Amino acid sequence: MCGGKGTRFRGQNKSLTKYKNRTIISYVLEALRDINVKFIVLQTDQQHARKIKLEAEKYLNNFLVNPNPPKRFREGIKNNLKYLTNQFLFVVGNQPMDASFLRKLEYPCKNKNSWAVTLYPKESTTEDVIVSLSENKITCQKGDFVLLHPSILTKDIIGLQQKEGFKNKLEHTIKNQIGNREIYGLKAAMPPEFDDETMFKNTISYIKQKK
Repeated sequence: MCGGKGTRFRGQNKSLTKYKNRTIISYVLEALRDINVKFIVLQTDQQHARKIKLEAEKYLNNFLVNPNPPKRFREGIKNNLKYLTNQFLFVVGNQPMDASFLRKLEYPCKNKNSWAVTLYPKESTTEDVIVSLSENKITCQKGDFVLLHPSILTKDIIGLQQKEGFKNKLEHTIKNQIGNREIYGLKAAMPPEFDDETMFKNTISYIKQKK
């Protein structure tokens, strides 16, 4: 997902924001390349599709640019369902991450019916899906962490959201399934995607730390 308008961040595409002449999305593309993702759909907008494509060509061989930005993340998944295998990784373009973290996220999903989600300290974001972690599985008790992407999901998440009339955020649908299926949580190695200058500074600090 890399087609946001950045209305709360300089009015620009956050994925194409640069730090020392390197775009933020380049770190995401590099991590996806390094874990050998077979096929990638880049959900962008018409205005930035060409620039996103040029960035992707530096790291990927097998990808598609879909310049049709949805208003909601869950609609982006729905719109690209025909390209997805049963199990897929859902990430955003303005959140640098390490390949090593994505491999850890992938490990508990050897069971094709399980999901894996990323958890953040609840004070790090204003998002509202609060969960706890018990023996690597998320629960609704206590509330120590916020559930946010990246997530490894299966196609049936779309079926569940259809039953809900696509009224719920992806994170809420996942939370509603706690107790009904195996949902694994991994504490984030990176900050949440950035929406403002303060969060962007946290992203830059993470990039510096990676080096």
